[in-house]
Amino acid sequence: MLALAYLTAFFVWLISPIVHIDPVFTPFRVRVTTATRTFACDKAKERLGYRPLVQLDEAMERSVEWIKTVDKWRVLWDPEVIRARELAEETVDELVEDMKIKDE
Repeated sequence: MLALAYLTAFFVWLISPIVHIDPVFTPFRVRVTTATRTFACDKAKERLGYRPLVQLDEAMERSVEWIKTVDKWRVLWDPEVIRARELAEETVDELVEDMKIKDE
């Protein structure tokens, strides 16, 4: 897939003096979307006492269902969604402040 992206990028560069094309698949986009990412919550468990509310399989199922139904513009502009995001950020800020107080 990456080779195809490089080939496409070369072709676009080659004809760019004649025609302007915005390729969908650039080498960067292919690398980013095909990269394997894993995250660990060990530090959050250790330092913040984090415990997941649901198991990973259920969280994945919920996420997939949400992604199928969500309207991306709603996520960006809906006041309820924005407020929920702000509340989540405030909660994280409060946890960080609590940790600072406990460390002192």
